[in-house]
This record gives sequence, C-alpha cells and structure tokens, in this order.
Amino acid sequence: MRTQTTGASGPDLSDWLIKNGAGCVRRAMPMYRFTTFRIGGPADYLVYPASLSGLIDLIGALKQRCIPWILLGGGSNLLVSDQGIRGVVISLSQLGTAPISEPVSDSDIWVTASAGWKLPALCRLAMKAGWDGVAPLAGIPGSIGGAVVMNAGTPQGTIGDLLETVTVLTVEGSLVNISKDRLITGYRTLGIRDSDALEKGGIVLSATLLVKQAQPAVVRAAMHAILVMRKARQPVGAPSAGSYFRNPAAGKPAGWLIEQAGLKGFRIGNAAVSEMHANFLINRAPGHANACRDMRLLAAHVQAEVSQRFSVLLEPEVRYVG
Repeated sequence: MRTQTTGASGPDLSDWLIKNGAGCVRRAMPMYRFTTFRIGGPADYLVYPASLSGLIDLIGALKQRCIPWILLGGGSNLLVSDQGIRGVVISLSQLGTAPISEPVSDSDIWVTASAGWKLPALCRLAMKAGWDGVAPLAGIPGSIGGAVVMNAGTPQGTIGDLLETVTVLTVEGSLVNISKDRLITGYRTLGIRDSDALEKGGIVLSATLLVKQAQPAVVRAAMHAILVMRKARQPVGAPSAGSYFRNPAAGKPAGWLIEQAGLKGFRIGNAAVSEMHANFLINRAPGHANACRDMRLLAAHVQAEVSQRFSVLLEPEVRYVG
C-alpha cells in the first residue's frame, strides 16, 4: 500500500484511510483523468481498496466519521464539478480477478465478472473465448458494476438480458446474491423485487452472465458489425458520456428531438452538441477549468429548447457529482 500526496487541502487523512482498508491512496487527483467526459476538478482522496474486507472496513469507517464518499466505476456516466469532489472517491478497479467462466451445459456458460472490470475488456475476452451474447455491449465504456446498475446496452440488447445473478453489498455490510428471477430490468434501470438494497445505497460487487459457446470468429464478426455501426452513427472517441439524455418513455428518442430543435453543432464555450448524434454532448477542451460549467449550461439550453418546441422535458442519464 502506498500514498501519493499532491496537495489536497485540510488535514492529511491518508494514513487513517490506509489503516481502514483504503489500499492505495492518492490526494487531490484531477477527476478529468478518470471520466470519459475528461471533465472534473480534484477529488480530495481517490482510494483503491484491494480486498472486499478492506472495502467494508473503509465504508464503515467513513460513515462513522461522516466523511462523504462515492464509488468510481469506469467514469462513463459522471459529470464532475470543476471544483472537484470533497471527501473520498472509491475505485473498485483493484477488487476481484479477471472474469471466470463455468460451463453449465454443452452450449451455456456462466461468466462471473467483478464490478470494477471494464466492459471493453470483457468484450475482448468474449471475442477470444467465443462467448456469444456479449456483442450488443461492444463499444460501451465503463465498468461491469456501472453497466449492471444502469442496465447498459443498445437497441440490439442490454446487459440485463444476460444477467443470472448479481452480488450486492448492502448498506448494513451484508453480502446478498440476487438471482435473475428477482431482478427487474428496464430502460437504464435495475431493481430488485421485494428489496430496496440498491435504492438504499447497496453496491454491486459482481455479476454472473449467461452466454452461449460459439466459434470465436462468429463472435468477432458480430462485435465488429456492432462497432462499425456505432462508428458510423456516433462520435466514437470524442470526450463524452455517450447518450446524455434518457429517451422519453413515449414518442421520439432524445436524439431526434434535439436534432429537430436545430441544435446539432450548437456550442456553449467548449461544450458542443455532436454533429453526428445529437444526444451526444461533446467536451472540446479536456481538462479545461470551466468544462463542467459549459456542459451544464449546454444541457440546460438543450432541455429548454426541446421543451419549448415539443413540450418534452429531457431527463439526463448523466450523474452530476461535486
């Protein structure tokens, strides 16, 4: 375990954090380095618990001292304040091992992945091993945990379609395995039947997916087709959070509404509506001091224009932090 000090204000809690399970501790880390938006000021502390017991001890200690904390997955759905994040940001990237596969029949395989494992890494393993069913997730950034909580996916399918079980750390510190018959998946949502474990702040630690065994070449071809389609329609590689707004429950999708409002290419400061896909808001100045301000102003302008023209209030998918 080690500490990297880079000038966070206030008393240094690094040693205390390490004693309470934080693992590696970094101070005043610019969050734009850890989000796909490439936006965000410094977090007081960024920590990397190396074990489940360390994570449980750390969260308990933070609660006892009333120190605010949030989880960091792949950083793909976060818009972090230009002033950064006060308190502790907990990364799950050091927890768990590589995904584990277990055959359950001649054609079915269970693949268990830790929450901190990245979706692109899972897709690469699927191509190599011939895990059919994962292709709709190709090109989606972020972590397994975040993907499960948001039921990430595309029109071709979501991660919820594959879920067999989800392991959750409850706010009381208990581990609960939730089987698929209790999982309630919806558009960008995951719930648990007869339980409020997630709503109360439970943490997804791992997920088991049911996939089919296929020839690796077949899986590679399916993923390639998805990626080609995404690159043709979306600004792949540009600093963004993917789709910024949820699609309305009824009617036209958010991208269509924004485009018809004449907002493609519209800019406020260094934030812009993508010319390729209007539901992608792009950060044109990674690491810029006012990038979050510009993005929030742009999002508010888009909401106002769409509301005025179509009487639809777009709801952000993005989570504002800090």
